[in-house]
Amino acid sequence: MRTTPRRRAAATATTLGLAPLVIGGGAAPAQAAIGDCPQGYFCAWANDDGTGPMFKTRTSAATLGTWDNKIRTRMNRTGSYACFFGRPNYTEGYSWDSPAQVYATSGGSTEISSIKLVPTLRECEGKAYPYWKTAVSPKAAGFGDMTGDGRADLVAREKATGKLWLYPGTSTRILGARKLVGAGGWNSMDHFLGVGDTTGDGRPDLQAADNGALYQYQGLAGGGLREVDDGNYSWWALEGAGTF
Repeated sequence: MRTTPRRRAAATATTLGLAPLVIGGGAAPAQAAIGDCPQGYFCAWANDDGTGPMFKTRTSAATLGTWDNKIRTRMNRTGSYACFFGRPNYTEGYSWDSPAQVYATSGGSTEISSIKLVPTLRECEGKAYPYWKTAVSPKAAGFGDMTGDGRADLVAREKATGKLWLYPGTSTRILGARKLVGAGGWNSMDHFLGVGDTTGDGRPDLQAADNGALYQYQGLAGGGLREVDDGNYSWWALEGAGTF
């Protein structure tokens, strides 16, 4: 019988006490443990001890092929939530594993047919931001536009005469000619407070305290004021953003 080079190599290896090398044979599947799961991957095994063939992915999987409904042990080393669904294409309910797991999770249901890796837990079943809603911001409260022209105005009392003057705002950022809104007696008031529209008519109003009595002055069209409360209250001080 003719001796082939392969047979001569095998005979030599046997003589030297070496295990024969099988050339061209199929390699056995790689066996992996939990510690073999690479950083940044989701890994899974088909048993409860995390040994044997390992499934791994770093992206979502709409189907699992031969791993469908076979996952028993899981290790999520990604920075995302791992969402598990009972049917392909991320359907029929879900459960999840948190990102960056330190320990593997085993047991539980094997009904896992698709896996979604997402940055936030709400994205397991929906979009990161389901909808946007906008609305016009309400007008800021405060004592400002008394003339109704959309510009802030200034109210000041004259100490010597007790008169109350309105200085309208203009488009040039310079106050306009003053307008008398109180004929006299305003220098007797201890405190003034302007917080905005307190009567509900859309115009800013003015409050004043005189010797413990609180007076309410309603703003009128054009910047005038009208007393609507006679001061039958005990108010000895007024504090607020519009105090003057």
